[in-house]
Amino acid sequence: MKITIKFRDTILRRISILTILFIFCIIFCIALSDAANISVTSSETLDTVSPQILISVFPKEPVAGEELEVVGQILPDIRMDTEYEVFVYGKKPGSSGFMHCSDAFPDEKGYFSATCIPDISGEWKFRALYCGVSSPTITIVVSLEPYPKESYLTLSAWPRDPMIGETVSFTGHLVDQNDVGLVGKPVSYYVAYAPVCGGLFGGCGSCDYALSWQRFGTVKTGSDGSYSFRLPVVEEGNVVVRTSFDGDDTTYSTRSKALYFSVRT
Repeated sequence: MKITIKFRDTILRRISILTILFIFCIIFCIALSDAANISVTSSETLDTVSPQILISVFPKEPVAGEELEVVGQILPDIRMDTEYEVFVYGKKPGSSGFMHCSDAFPDEKGYFSATCIPDISGEWKFRALYCGVSSPTITIVVSLEPYPKESYLTLSAWPRDPMIGETVSFTGHLVDQNDVGLVGKPVSYYVAYAPVCGGLFGGCGSCDYALSWQRFGTVKTGSDGSYSFRLPVVEEGNVVVRTSFDGDDTTYSTRSKALYFSVRT
């Protein structure tokens, strides 16, 4: 009877030890999972830094808002099974800590690729975390969108054969090279009284240099880059209207095509 009791006590102790170890493993795994999704506030001391994790960022001269590709390799000395993720962290200019950007699974050779989008310009820092080991931190300068950029100005009008006493409505758009509207930009409109060019009014674009342009007003583009204005017709004759954007620190200047009118009485 004593032997049986002792045997049972031994089994119970072993089961208790295994249960404790199992619970500890679960808690440890949960802690690792949570650590991958929180801000790294002390990046220089939180993890062991190893040169066995290679990391680089492309493009080398990124623009704010542009997607970056963070690529690297886990070298064989520390590489585990491919089921372990690589977590990529980025540190904004002026920030006190690293924030989780993205993650990726390395392939059988340890190569990995993840993406991050820096939302502001300045000096950014990136690092990769793998099984509690960090890559060396790399620094890259993120700039604003390259300036100045090209711009294009359109102009249309109705009616095109106005009479004295009528009002002509003009509309147009100011867009960049990607056909995206430029918001809040000043567009000026000009009027000139023109001769008949070469016997065919409006058929001679080279006559533009000889015109005496007068600025009649300025409007600002709306949320989609559009603008509009109206001009009353007060006298007969040949009239030319065009619009112009003088440019600024971010955008090159541009002007619309000239619209020719022959005002009837």
